[in-house]
Amino acid sequence: MGNREAAEQCLRSARDVFHAIGYRWRESLADEALREITATKIPLSVLTPREREVFDLICDAMPLAKIADILHIANKTAESYKDRILSKLGVKSQRDLARVYRAERISHARVKNEKLRVLPSKTQASSA
Repeated sequence: MGNREAAEQCLRSARDVFHAIGYRWRESLADEALREITATKIPLSVLTPREREVFDLICDAMPLAKIADILHIANKTAESYKDRILSKLGVKSQRDLARVYRAERISHARVKNEKLRVLPSKTQASSA
């Protein structure tokens, strides 16, 4: 079992205990952390290019009416895209979409930093 799975299991257990003893506020915190962990498992590659456009605009806090205007689509079509995105990513709200977006950006930044560490610096390359 990896670290992510272990964290997920611990959070599920904590959420269940908080629920059982009536600590609703703590239960909701465990639930929120659990959603963040599970949201990062879903790759954005499941989205079509157009869904990805809508996703990015939603995560920029743009209203659906404005998204529809920018993309030259009907408001109902923008709403349909939002619903499909929520469904594909397994989240319930636009707030959850923002968490997925942040997690994806953090994950992408980490990968990029790892690649940069592997590349030799100019001083190392010239001395070799």
